[in-house]
Amino acid sequence: MLLSAGAPVSGAVVQETPYFTLRSAPSNRIVGPGQRFTLALDFDLRDGLHAYAPGAHAYRPLTVRLDAHQRVASVPAAVFPEPKSYVFKPLKETVPTYQGRFRVLQDVVMKDVAVGWAQEFLDAPDRYEPVVLTGTLEYQLCSDTICYPPGQLPLRFELKLRPKDEVRARPELRRPVAR
Repeated sequence: MLLSAGAPVSGAVVQETPYFTLRSAPSNRIVGPGQRFTLALDFDLRDGLHAYAPGAHAYRPLTVRLDAHQRVASVPAAVFPEPKSYVFKPLKETVPTYQGRFRVLQDVVMKDVAVGWAQEFLDAPDRYEPVVLTGTLEYQLCSDTICYPPGQLPLRFELKLRPKDEVRARPELRRPVAR
């Protein structure tokens, strides 16, 4: 559903800059060991501005960077929408850009945890381990006549990590813990 880039994710954190509004939220507020989930970043650029897409050019593209976290196994490359070509006539350049509204998706894979961890909290979601993922959005926005100074925006996603359910999963059905 996140790939459809429809309405912003519910419960999103809203951040305003002079150039755009960013709404960011995780696809899941409660995640499990070994689970993959997605962070959605919904952009709404001011009229007349564009941001540069990743690619082979000399301009600063939008970049999503997540800080390392002990509970995160991997952070694959962010998924950006298809850019639109922007022609900068004075320099006779064509570069990939984003304008208006668009969504960037960042997958995150949680580390698996040892079976037995926090079993007493299985039925107590209020006791699940809080996990806060932080990072930075790097950007530079331009109009037809001016490029504004590069900027950074802090990112923060609050999640809860639920334990594995070893009570209801027979040992022979459990996936081995990666070490």
